[in-house]
Amino acid sequence: GDPQSLKKIGIGVGGLIIVFIVAYVVSSGEATGEHSATTVKLVGASLTTFYILAIGAILGIVITELKKAFS
Repeated sequence: GDPQSLKKIGIGVGGLIIVFIVAYVVSSGEATGEHSATTVKLVGASLTTFYILAIGAILGIVITELKKAFS
């Protein structure tokens, strides 16, 4: 019902999609063993996306705590 809230959700989802696309492009699609190249590429992109988001969350927490400590 609230257009501003919908806009914020759209920006968040769009950001996640962009992070996943970047991770997909960066990941290698080299097939090993019984797994196809597509499966390997998707798993690599998922792991890279997780790492990027985890590092971003940790940096956000550290920056917030440093701002609170020095203000």
